[in-house]
Amino acid sequence: IVGSSPEILVRLRGKDVTIRPVAGTRKRGETADEDAANAADLMADIKERAEHLMLLDLGRNDVGRVSKPGTVRVKSNYDVEYYSHVMHIASQVEG
Repeated sequence: IVGSSPEILVRLRGKDVTIRPVAGTRKRGETADEDAANAADLMADIKERAEHLMLLDLGRNDVGRVSKPGTVRVKSNYDVEYYSHVMHIASQVEG
């Protein structure tokens, strides 16, 4: 089985570790206006935001377990990323 995901489960570059949780999905619109409406619906969905927050918290915890104290940071959070057929909520945690 082969798969592809925009999510970075874990990346290590030198002494830096990155986790990039992705949770929350909507289909792409056929127009820019539909895209904007779908993105707004995604960001307004309490369930999707709660699931993403849970993954973001887990990411901070996981990075914190292998990082120097005080180095964990959320580089980006709750960004809507657009792909060919779907959009996702994504964040990035580094330490």
